[in-house]
Parts: sequence; structure tokens; C-alpha cells
Amino acid sequence: MLLAALAFLACSKHSTPPSPTHPAPPSLSITSFSPGNGPDSATVTIKGTDFNFNITDDSVYFNGKQAVVTSANDSVLVAIVPMLAGTGNVSVTVNGTTVTGPIFTYDTTYTTIVVAPNITGPQYITADDSGNLFVSTGLAGKILEITPAGSVSTIISFYDSVGSPEGLAFDNNGNLVVAVNYAAQTTFYRINSSGTPTIIGHDTVTISGIALDQSGNIYAANFITKSIDKITPGGSNSDFATGIYFPSGVAVGGDGSVYAATTNNPVDPTQGVVYKLSPTGTGGAYASGLSFGEQDGIFIDKNNNLYATCYNEEAQTQSVIEIYPNGTTKTLTTNILIPVDVTMDNNGNLYVLNALSASESVYGDVVKLIPR
Repeated sequence: MLLAALAFLACSKHSTPPSPTHPAPPSLSITSFSPGNGPDSATVTIKGTDFNFNITDDSVYFNGKQAVVTSANDSVLVAIVPMLAGTGNVSVTVNGTTVTGPIFTYDTTYTTIVVAPNITGPQYITADDSGNLFVSTGLAGKILEITPAGSVSTIISFYDSVGSPEGLAFDNNGNLVVAVNYAAQTTFYRINSSGTPTIIGHDTVTISGIALDQSGNIYAANFITKSIDKITPGGSNSDFATGIYFPSGVAVGGDGSVYAATTNNPVDPTQGVVYKLSPTGTGGAYASGLSFGEQDGIFIDKNNNLYATCYNEEAQTQSVIEIYPNGTTKTLTTNILIPVDVTMDNNGNLYVLNALSASESVYGDVVKLIPR
């Protein structure tokens, strides 16, 4: 009987089947998406695992902004890039679980509208913190103010008494600083909110564009001596950087770096250079091959992106471009006939001063580039 029991136990032991093993169910993931960049309304295909066949259960986000999902299965989602998404990660949420994928590069596009037509002899443009625009008109000798609603008024006229206003910029106290050229020399004025001008400095030659740093120093594009001049708040004038061939537009970054838009040397219709200069005046070419002409303006935003107007009559080219901090460029529009300067308001809208036609015409306008 003992042998029988042992035989029974042995038989029972060998007859017990092993427990089955099953692969773990796939977890939510993003493995890839294509394309990796695009504007709003672009279609992006997202591949991954454990998506839901029911579109309403799948949420897709570009840089935190929700997209419209147009089709779905367990491994592929198709979504539409939302307007003004910006560059950032793609993420997917399914039934309360969220996963984050790689970065999608958002390509900003612009629509254009004219906000102020029939401006006589426009030269340079800037904006205040309230979104009001200010335009210097060399032929008319005036500084114009353009409200966000499009109303145009004259805040001061220089022509009858002291000359032609050119470059202009705001200081940290909200005063407008203007370079006014007369009889082959320049006088710098500070204009307060009441429109009262005060002389704050001089230059021995005519100046084009200007910019101010956080300390109130003026950096002036000296087209004649091929230099950037520095005028301190006390009125002292010195060479900041020399050998800058025909500078026109100037901008100052948050770190104190000074940028100058120039034609190239020797002059070539396909060339144009933006120089980047340290606070001590040293530096070199930052971006080149920009097809600059005799006047080209630049503006720098809070993220150190530069915007430049590029017009070259000989090469028959015109564009507004963005220059990224790594020096690469992107064309924003080629639809403005003679862009001569550019600025931006606090909402990220660009404003381009358009001379409208060649020197035979005295009328220009202000064009608003609305990002989308």
C-alpha cells in the first residue's frame, strides 16, 4: 500500500500543468510622430501604443495646447496642430493617463493688414508698452503716433526748425529718444509724454537708426564714418565699434549685446550682414547673406530673436526675416514692397514700416504682421 500511495503522489505531481504566462498588456506610449514641424492646421500622425479607438477618449496636446483628433486606433492618432501652439512637447492623454513625447517645432505664419496708410517719407518705427506706434517721417519732419485703433496724429514737428527725424527708441522711463539730422550733423532729443523735446546729445555727422541699453546709453548707426557711436546719458560721444560698413538698423539685447544691420564690404546685391557686438564693442558677423540695401531695420525680442527688414533695389528682393539665437534665418513674408524698419508690440505682433515704392514715391504705410 505504501508503494501504491507513493506511485499515486508521483503521478499526481507530474500531471499538474504549469501555470500559463501572458505578456503584459502594452502601456500608453508615443514612439514617433511625423512631420516634426509645421504651422497651425498641419496634420500630424502620432504612432504609439494603447491608444483608444474612440476619438473622444484620446486627447492630444502640442506644447500644452489641445489639438483636434481626426482619426484614431490603438497605435495611430492623427491630429491637427492648434493655432499659436508654439514649440514644445507633444503629449497624449487616454482615460486619465498622460504620456509625453518629443518636441514639435511650431512654424509661426503671419497674416498682414495695413494699419496706417499714406505716411509721407517714413524712416523708422518703434512701439511703447501700451501698443502705440511711433514713426519718424524724414521728408515731412514729423514724429507720428499711431494708436492700436489706427488713429494717426503728430506729436512733434522738427522740419521747419531743426531738420529731419530718423532713428527713434524708448528709454526705461517711457521717454522717446529721436535722432534728428540737420546740416550734416545730428542732435539727439528726449521727448516726454507731453511732447516736450530736450536736447541730450550731438553727433558730428548724420545718423540713421538708434537703440538704447538699460543704462540709457544711445547706440547710433553712423552711415558716414561706418561705425556705431555711443552717446552716454551725460551727452558724451565716442566710437563704440568701427569698420561697420554702412550700418542702418541697431538693436540692443537684454544682455547688453549690440546688433547692427549693415551692407557688406565690398557692396554686393546678394549680401548683407548683422553684426553682434559685446558691451565693450568687440564682435563680428552674426548672420550674413541677407540682401540688405541702404536702409534696413532690426528689432530684438525678449527671447533674443532678431527681426530684420531686407530690401535691395538692385537685387529686386524684399523680405522680413527672423534670425534665431543660433544665427539661422527664416523668411516671414516677401509681400511688403519696400520694408525699411520693424518693431514688435507686447503681444508679439510685428509692425513693418513700408516705404511702398522706390524713391520716386513719398508715401508709405505701416503693415501689421499677426502671428498664427
